[in-house]
Amino acid sequence: MSGEANTQDDSAARIAPTPVLRAPWRISAVTVLADYRLAVTLMDGRSGVADCASVVTSKNPGIYASLADPEFFSQVHIELGALTWPNGAGFDPAWLYDNLADGKSWPVP
Repeated sequence: MSGEANTQDDSAARIAPTPVLRAPWRISAVTVLADYRLAVTLMDGRSGVADCASVVTSKNPGIYASLADPEFFSQVHIELGALTWPNGAGFDPAWLYDNLADGKSWPVP
């Protein structure tokens, strides 16, 4: 048995970070604004305001019903690049990306 250490490089150390987490449509920052609005910034630098009022005031909000409570709404956080709330509600970041005009405000249906 040899006492020599294996000098072969660890190939796992050369693997680049997962591209999915670097996708331009992933959310990198969120700030809660008044009236159920969220200022969002995406990985590619796009930013804008998502107006979520129509979601929380709809006739059948489903999982989004909890968001009508301003305190609960303010608990939004980013999980794997998506906006998420403690009850599991969230918005598709790719859809937000497609509907975001840099610096503009737009409604979330």
